[in-house]
Amino acid sequence: MPYLEYVPENVGISAVYGRDPEVWDPFLAFTHALMRGPSPLSFGQRELIAAYVSAVNGCAYCFGAHGAAAEAFGVPVSVIETAATDLDAAELPDEERELLRFLHKVVKDAPRIVQEDVDRVKAAGWGETALNHAIGIATRYAMVNMMAQAHGIVVDAEDLKEAGRRMADPRWSAAPKRG
Repeated sequence: MPYLEYVPENVGISAVYGRDPEVWDPFLAFTHALMRGPSPLSFGQRELIAAYVSAVNGCAYCFGAHGAAAEAFGVPVSVIETAATDLDAAELPDEERELLRFLHKVVKDAPRIVQEDVDRVKAAGWGETALNHAIGIATRYAMVNMMAQAHGIVVDAEDLKEAGRRMADPRWSAAPKRG
């Protein structure tokens, strides 16, 4: 149940963004560029990062929505769910596992990141643009995870799946659509 009156039940984070468009519209434009703009990361990889970070941060709402989007982009459900609980057991290419391992440290222990951490991810095959985008996605969703949790946002499983399918639609845009 939402903690704030302006957030309806079973609606999601869009209620927060809609409250103050002048604040949140630039953030939504940034989100769209990050998640659907040009990148060395596929749409499925970007959604998997969002889902993984959300699982690491204990945000069931964001994990559900972005896990469904990752699935819609071709990431197997078993990979999404296993990565969320046991990254080493997930059937992922080694380079993706190394990237997710690094992003775990980004959102849980960033002050302890050292050059060797970055070098390991680069040695796994990720270039600096991919790392820049992955770090942006991880930190963007870490923030949204906290916002969703602080607002008490809970959305039922079917609606989360539908939200994920909408995000995977080529016509989807996180950018605001205002009159």
